[in-house]
Amino acid sequence: MNRMLALVLTWVVVSMISLLCFAEAPMYNNVTLVPHTKEKIYEIKNSNAERRNGEIKRVHKHHKRRKIHHQQYSTMRCRRGADEYSPSHTSVCEFNNVCWDHQQHSFIFFQPPAAPEARLATLRGTVTLREALQDKNNYFVNLRRVEAKNNVPLPLQIVAKHFPANTMEYDGAPVHVLFQSYWPENFGHAILDDVMPVYAMMKIFNRFSRGVQVMTLAEMTGILGQWSRESGVAHTRSRKFLTQFVSLISNRTIIEMSRTEKFSHSRIGQYVCFRHLLVGGGYLGLTYDRGFVISEFVAYMLESAKEKSLEVKRAIEAPIEQQQIVVIKKVGRRSVLNIEDIHQRLVLAYPNANVLLLDPSRIPLNEQIAIAQRTTVVFTPCGGISYFALFLRAQASAVISGYWNPGTKRSHNMEFMTWQYFDRITTLYYDVQQPEITIEPPGNVTRRNPDDYRDYGALTLDPARFLPLMATAVGLSGDALGLHGHQTAENE
Repeated sequence: MNRMLALVLTWVVVSMISLLCFAEAPMYNNVTLVPHTKEKIYEIKNSNAERRNGEIKRVHKHHKRRKIHHQQYSTMRCRRGADEYSPSHTSVCEFNNVCWDHQQHSFIFFQPPAAPEARLATLRGTVTLREALQDKNNYFVNLRRVEAKNNVPLPLQIVAKHFPANTMEYDGAPVHVLFQSYWPENFGHAILDDVMPVYAMMKIFNRFSRGVQVMTLAEMTGILGQWSRESGVAHTRSRKFLTQFVSLISNRTIIEMSRTEKFSHSRIGQYVCFRHLLVGGGYLGLTYDRGFVISEFVAYMLESAKEKSLEVKRAIEAPIEQQQIVVIKKVGRRSVLNIEDIHQRLVLAYPNANVLLLDPSRIPLNEQIAIAQRTTVVFTPCGGISYFALFLRAQASAVISGYWNPGTKRSHNMEFMTWQYFDRITTLYYDVQQPEITIEPPGNVTRRNPDDYRDYGALTLDPARFLPLMATAVGLSGDALGLHGHQTAENE
């Protein structure tokens, strides 16, 4: 009797533990998820030579490839797209136990032959997963930022069978994230349209891991793919930006599936399979209400950069003892024509401050972050270059110039949706006036097109309006950081 009671109690305890271990958000097809093995991160003690180079090395112990269990099927769960099925709102999804077929260039979703097809509740009614995937006007999963002409749908086929276990093998990472870059030729787009959605997807599905394998379906060239390859410069810049930023959230090198050998053939079959594959992310970029994640994402990148670079570590940990004013010099579109004059005026106005004229494109990312962490006030034109301000120390100030919109006849700010959520710093705006704008080729001022002003409008700052705005920013950061006596301009 006692033995029987012990067996019953053991069964009850094991059942309760199993329910807790496999508790997940609702899954389609009601198939239990196979849990992944926790990753192991190892710190390496650096030699003196490595420390002199300013780098702290971290390595990830890669998982061994694992065989797939027999009679196993695919599952999925999605967010947002299951509720808002429209051209401007696509899904971000987690697929479990799916495979990449390198012969068909498609992912394979395995479901039981007798099971009903997975169904999705949308604004148009209930549709099957197959119907959603075939709808060319409303992509169910978009791998790139949502813009109709630039959609990249997820290639996915549904097959009614279980895994042929002897011919497939899991890739070794604990979680994979698949996306397609939007416009990584631009510093800002690379951070917030590409890398932040990768981070956000892991947080949404509770799959965050430094061992994440980030993948792109095609090359890292974004929507300007052909132009990038022809220009060379932008193509190189794309790879540099994505490689640098992905390295701050992952210990693995980003993979381009179209160029990587293991996705063109497998030593044991035609498939590479994934336990946890996160896809989509198109709506999580610059067009998304990012309040829930942007500050956390930036804080994580700063902490990661601190671990990887002694230069960044010293800059973050050192106290701020004087004002440092950085004037961003933009080369190309949306430049400030009198930026050197503005820099010299600030040097004369703030003799107790360190006033720098900086072209961020000419220095490595770690050095940019280190400079930003020592900066109390930055002036920057709008556009992707303004995201230098993401790395400012908390309570610093940023002055951002906008662009003139001939339709509304007032100044607009391109990144307002980002800065309204990013409350670590104080943001001030220089309102542009139409006479301050010079439309440069290939823009055409006679068209009075807002895009000409936004994309090709070079700005001449008015010192009489600009310098008082900078004085306000210097005062705010000086008070917040306790730099009394350093925040007043010389001529006041």
